[in-house]
Amino acid sequence: MDGRRRAGRPLSRAGTVSAGSDSQSTLTEVKTRRASAATGQPWQGLHAAKQRQVRAIAAAFLRDVVDRPSATAVRFDAIGVTVDAHGRLLALDHLEDAF
Repeated sequence: MDGRRRAGRPLSRAGTVSAGSDSQSTLTEVKTRRASAATGQPWQGLHAAKQRQVRAIAAAFLRDVVDRPSATAVRFDAIGVTVDAHGRLLALDHLEDAF
């Protein structure tokens, strides 16, 4: 089974990916924003509802995907991508243990 799919459909429309080591699985939420005062920083999209959604996706992944690395701990990271009006990359930030 593909680790990004469950029951033949994607686990989420969110930008969640998984990586692992022997002791820890890391699930990463990718948030992209256009640079402007109106849209703010990518991290603003990591509100409580989004965190609950990502945790639910993680729980489903850990419960349902058998061909994943086994781990005793889970960490949630975030990648913040800021682009300009033409889609050019302005900033790429990695926030470990985001929530």
